[in-house]
Amino acid sequence: MTEQNESLIDTLSKVSTFDDLKAALPQTITERLGKGEEGVNRALRLIIGLAPFAPEPATFGRDAFDAIVAFNEEANEPLSPEESQKMIDVALESGFLKRAPTEKERYIPNPQIKPLIERLLK
Repeated sequence: MTEQNESLIDTLSKVSTFDDLKAALPQTITERLGKGEEGVNRALRLIIGLAPFAPEPATFGRDAFDAIVAFNEEANEPLSPEESQKMIDVALESGFLKRAPTEKERYIPNPQIKPLIERLLK
């Protein structure tokens, strides 16, 4: 994880409301996920969706990511493979997620995400 990603995670981990979280999300992330409010909502869904996954040493696969994080709730179906890949790429580049050191495609969520979401939901 780069120093910039650590700074982003640290910044996000200090917010106290969902509105603060929305405001703290960089446009470089939200715009990659969609235009305007759609990008912000997808970024929030990305962060919130990673919270239930167990921390390292546990890992999860692409199928779990697609079923929980990259899911269109309005249409009640997974996002397209391209949109799901975009979410994975953004999550990896922003430090929300890292690849597990395994032969298969497996991931580990950033350990600061779960406490952040738990605090915001109280």
